[in-house]
Amino acid sequence: MRAYRFDHLNDAELLRLLADLVAEGRDNDARTVAVIAEVDQRQLYVPLGYTSMKAYCVEVLRLSED
Repeated sequence: MRAYRFDHLNDAELLRLLADLVAEGRDNDARTVAVIAEVDQRQLYVPLGYTSMKAYCVEVLRLSED
């Protein structure tokens, strides 16, 4: 497990970093959903033995059922 240290950042830098990471996370989430939609449209999970995109996401990608 990686240890992250931020004690070298001042308060403003730490707040900026947090905002940037949240924004990057949202961008990544949107891109991930778009890729999931494309994989689902192509039904690429079927040849791998999964009956649905949900099953693939939960079992292979370890995403929450929610």
